Amino acid sequence: MTMSATNAFFLTLVRHGQTVANRVKIIQGQSDTKLSDIGVKQAAQLAQHLDCTQFDIIFASDLSRALDTAKIVVKSDDRIQTDVRLRERSFGVIEGQSLDVLKAEATKHGFSANKLSQFTPEGGETPQQVTDRVVDFLNNHLLNLVSNESRVLIVSHGGVTREIMRFIHNGLKCDFKGQTPNIITP
Repeated sequence: MTMSATNAFFLTLVRHGQTVANRVKIIQGQSDTKLSDIGVKQAAQLAQHLDCTQFDIIFASDLSRALDTAKIVVKSDDRIQTDVRLRERSFGVIEGQSLDVLKAEATKHGFSANKLSQFTPEGGETPQQVTDRVVDFLNNHLLNLVSNESRVLIVSHGGVTREIMRFIHNGLKCDFKGQTPNIITP
């Protein structure tokens, strides 16, 4: 689907707050982990930052770390629509293991450290599978719901956020010039 200039909308992308697994560099993938105390504080700070923004449509991954972040940010859960296509990439047998284990496994299969994201652990999703499901969500769901001037919030995961940004830039031919990402840390 191609957006016309008359169907422009505002999009806010949020990566979930910190989890304990994030802090100790454990691969979470689609494991359902909770926010740490710091992650809850990050979400609360983001809620303050976005307090004046009224979102028309709110989406979140169904994984707790993203959904809980969304609930804190919008101060409710009755308007949040969850979608499994917004989940982080599945890392298969590596989930629950350290980042060092992922690096070692990737190296064993001929992937260098700078190509780590292209490695697919046993039972995990390929990068293309992640791209396909995120683009499916955007084309077949999000773009059918937005109207001119809609304000959309998506709370998800780092990998999914990168895919959404890639789609916006390459698929919708939008430019991020002048846009500054905000990073909120307690």
